Amino acid sequence: MLSRQDHRIEVNVLQTHSPAEIYAWVQSFTEKEARARVIMAPFEHPLDFPKHLRFKNLPDDELFTAEGQCLCCALKSPLADSLRSLFMMVLTKQEPKVSAVYVLTQAKKSDLLLQTLKHAPFLAQRYRFGAFLCMNATNMLVNVVE
Repeated sequence: MLSRQDHRIEVNVLQTHSPAEIYAWVQSFTEKEARARVIMAPFEHPLDFPKHLRFKNLPDDELFTAEGQCLCCALKSPLADSLRSLFMMVLTKQEPKVSAVYVLTQAKKSDLLLQTLKHAPFLAQRYRFGAFLCMNATNMLVNVVE
């Protein structure tokens, strides 16, 4: 039996309270890794982040502010719009290829993004949920089991 490889772009949620918390993590990216990843965050691009790191500013931390919101509202969000736009820019070669997206948030759960990626047809065909990550006490990323 031949299995099909999943070519959708992985979307991960990274729980953080400030850009300083993830500074060491983003500094550890090689230039090649950084160019293939996109950070989406509800703050401006920090000046001390690597220049080659792809960064998209979100107007707010909607995963945090919209916890418990209905799914139909989540499908019409700035984050969903940013994901759609990113895919179209990659498709039309206005942006380089993307291997992973990291959505930075203060939210304690990733269920809103998970449901959006499942139920929005355009997004579901192009993106898959990866992991819900947070920093542990030694500043290493760990996968949070929800």
